Amino acid sequence: MIEALVTPSSALREPWRLFFLAVLFVSIAVIMSVYVPSIAGGAVLLAMIPAIPLIWTLLVREEHREEDLGLLARDSFRYHAPLFTVFTFFFLGATVAYAFWFAALPASQSQTVFGAQVDEIARIRGAVAPPTGSVINTDFAVSLFEHNLVVLAFMFAFCLLYGIGSIYLLLWNASIIGVFIGSRIAGGPAGAIAGFMGIIPHGSLEIGAYFLATIAGGILSAGIMRQHFGRREFRFILKDVALLTLAAVGMLAAGAILESL
Repeated sequence: MIEALVTPSSALREPWRLFFLAVLFVSIAVIMSVYVPSIAGGAVLLAMIPAIPLIWTLLVREEHREEDLGLLARDSFRYHAPLFTVFTFFFLGATVAYAFWFAALPASQSQTVFGAQVDEIARIRGAVAPPTGSVINTDFAVSLFEHNLVVLAFMFAFCLLYGIGSIYLLLWNASIIGVFIGSRIAGGPAGAIAGFMGIIPHGSLEIGAYFLATIAGGILSAGIMRQHFGRREFRFILKDVALLTLAAVGMLAAGAILESL
């Protein structure tokens, strides 16, 4: 029922609604995880489930309209901008909600609900590049790029094979960032803002790349389901998917360089 609060048309027309919808989905998921801690990864999994109908419908409609219009390469990013904006608001809402709940819950409950995220943040901190004396730590940049490229490949594959599987990885990344910011809230607003601003330069590129991979995998999956392989329109889809994927890889490379400075 709650997934029907925002329709696909209203999501594209007023994407800011997705911010509040994500806050609602995450809040319900966290509360359920508090009272039913036996659900492994419930804070992410239970937030993903109600988002599936809306996100999948948006991806299918994107592919249908793209085949009808026969996009040229130069039109690709402008055409997908509304859907990209939808993902942005949804991701921001989820991040804010995860940050709020991590900071608001008692420490014992936060550890229970967000234990996996806390462990992942500790692992990331342990992999922080040591200073090398050079402007860019090349080894660290390459390591970051390779890791993020694997995540990108999984997001594309999840969306292609499972239709909407990539939404889980998007919410997982939102929970990681949210827990990181939530842990800084204890130090006051200044600490939370500093933590958020510290991840914006490279984080926005990485998350943007994941959005593009989700769109690419989703429209390709929808196109394959329609079995229009030999049609001229399907070739437009393949070219568009290749363009979006190349752009996503380029954004990951730029993000890795920024993070290694």
